[in-house]
Amino acid sequence: MPTLEAILAQLNGASWFTTIDLSSAFFHVELHEDCRHLTNFFAGNGTYRFKRLPFGLCNAPDIFQEILQTKVLTECKGVLNYLDDILVFGSSKEEHDINLEKTLQRLREHNVRLNSAKCVFGSRSVKFLGFKLCGDGWRIEDDKRKALENFRRPETLSEVKSFLGLVNFTERFIHKRAEKTTKLRTLAKSGIFYWTDKENQEFEFLKTDALNSIIRLGYFDHKDRTELYVDASPIGLGAVLVQFSESKIPRIISCASKSLTPAEQRYPQTQKEALAIVWGVERFAYYLINKHFIVRTDSEANEFIFGGSHRIGRRAMTRAEAWALRLLPYHFNIERVPGCLNVADALSRLICKSQKDDAFDEDNEKHILYALDAGDMTISWTEIQAASEADEELGVSTESGTSRTCRLWGYETYPT
Repeated sequence: MPTLEAILAQLNGASWFTTIDLSSAFFHVELHEDCRHLTNFFAGNGTYRFKRLPFGLCNAPDIFQEILQTKVLTECKGVLNYLDDILVFGSSKEEHDINLEKTLQRLREHNVRLNSAKCVFGSRSVKFLGFKLCGDGWRIEDDKRKALENFRRPETLSEVKSFLGLVNFTERFIHKRAEKTTKLRTLAKSGIFYWTDKENQEFEFLKTDALNSIIRLGYFDHKDRTELYVDASPIGLGAVLVQFSESKIPRIISCASKSLTPAEQRYPQTQKEALAIVWGVERFAYYLINKHFIVRTDSEANEFIFGGSHRIGRRAMTRAEAWALRLLPYHFNIERVPGCLNVADALSRLICKSQKDDAFDEDNEKHILYALDAGDMTISWTEIQAASEADEELGVSTESGTSRTCRLWGYETYPT
């Protein structure tokens, strides 16, 4: 399935939009007669089966996405889809209309039925996947903001959690929220409902001041200068991807945060700061692979760990230097920024303590695959290693000729 990053990365320069919604999406796909019996169900007066792809199958979304993306819309330009939601865009009205005409023609050729009540044609701004898209960026939908403004004071613990959940939807748009949400998060975990002036102050902050802090996120442009701000706090990591156009006006592309596991919280601060860099780069690998960028951190140690030539050596001296090896496929420079100017600082501190994120797995092989393809891959690192060892150029025979070694991206691999 396409990610939000993959969709937004293609919208830079778009100023006209159309959203198309399909009617009874999965039912457009006809099942082969040999497998229809797998959908049998009993309905009281007999056994029935589906002749078309039913809702509820675990693989139905992937099948539908593949058919629509690779067979129906494959010849169309300026079009994206996420399941039955289709977005057509163009940098001008003329380009948009050409793309829309081609898209509608392909849908007509494949007998795709539209839900006209939910379609929006030729608009400067549209709602897509819960966000509002326009020519100069994307933001949270107005109805989500209105829900925040009209939310009454919680009277139960479940309402407190409901309100915090609603606020979490706008987390990437709100900065420096950590210090002013402590009381509400503590209340949500207390098990007993109470309400004082301190909780009320935080509640009003989230309803008013936080709304004023909601910013518009920009679209990614591969030609613009790119900087990644990272920071680590005792409980979490934060990363903000920023780009600068020719006018040198910064625009935030995306924000991310991660809570540290109990084991990670016991790391020395130097290793936490290094972890923030590796995690941040891999988190935004879709944007950063095959592109030069600058990593900004307020830790001087990171300039030594990630900027020194010693990181290419066979043996890393610390856990942090071992992490540095994972970033060899990326082309970047490390530059220090004062903590007060680090926009990622707030994201690293606003982590809810109840939030449980996976540990940063040192043995995870996915970072190797990011170097090959920004999307998901079905090949494993073990298969890459075996094929590399058997290759005449990548593999280097030893004097005995009985074993081979291979160097890839600074790693040495040996056959077991």
